[in-house]
Amino acid sequence: SSGGISDANGTVNVMTHSQFPGIPVGEYKITVLKTERFQERPPQPIPGGDGTDMTSGSPVIVYRLVEKQYSDLTTTPLSVITKQGKNHFDLDVGKSVKEEEKIVVF
Repeated sequence: SSGGISDANGTVNVMTHSQFPGIPVGEYKITVLKTERFQERPPQPIPGGDGTDMTSGSPVIVYRLVEKQYSDLTTTPLSVITKQGKNHFDLDVGKSVKEEEKIVVF
């Protein structure tokens, strides 16, 4: 499998099997998942405990920052064809969103 993590500018250097730079020549569908986590009150140590016992804190809310269609292989409109040598693609991932995806409770 291939993938990568974007930097602050949205640039991704793709790796294959998380260790080899680049991907083989071919046609690929592209999925994008960008999220932001928010937790109002993180877990705290329980007073008088040994430091490993924690309170539950508040739920973690995960927000999706890119429209959902881009994160699913069956709905993404993004695709690229890679060629031998260095490849560069500018992909439009739609408008910026902030949709609540899920709530995780500790």
